[in-house]
Amino acid sequence: MGKRDDLFRKFGPIMFEAFAILLLTEINTLRQRAGLPVYTKDQVLTALDNHLSTLQPYDWMNTR
Repeated sequence: MGKRDDLFRKFGPIMFEAFAILLLTEINTLRQRAGLPVYTKDQVLTALDNHLSTLQPYDWMNTR
């Protein structure tokens, strides 16, 4: 199996978390170069939670 196949076998929340950590690392590198403070994981999680609380669920999520 190729690298792509191996990667996409790791799906769901753990892949999303890995992607978010990668983005945070890259953003913090750019922020440091610009002389700005880095974001902590807690700051990002708080911001995500704040944004998620303002969004309406998709229709397909209401399958009760």
